[in-house]
Amino acid sequence: MRRINVAFLFFLVSGFFLLEVRSAHAYLDPGTGSLIFQMLVGAFLAVGMFAKLYWQKMKAFFSRSKDTNEEEKLPAEEQATLAQSTETGSPK
Repeated sequence: MRRINVAFLFFLVSGFFLLEVRSAHAYLDPGTGSLIFQMLVGAFLAVGMFAKLYWQKMKAFFSRSKDTNEEEKLPAEEQATLAQSTETGSPK
């Protein structure tokens, strides 16, 4: 005799319940659609603000390179200017 998988049995039984058609006797007024719309807009704006506030951290996390030396990332002209200012002790 084959052993029945518990997950398969669960989905089979729940499928039978979903296929049965019953009356809900529920009423959705126009305010319900407005509420759902407001929740979706609020969620969208919250994700946008989170991304805006933490963009640099997310960008740094996903674009980490082997070299963390900031001077190597600068263009050659800026490196020369930075080297001259550190030699003379004057600010940039």
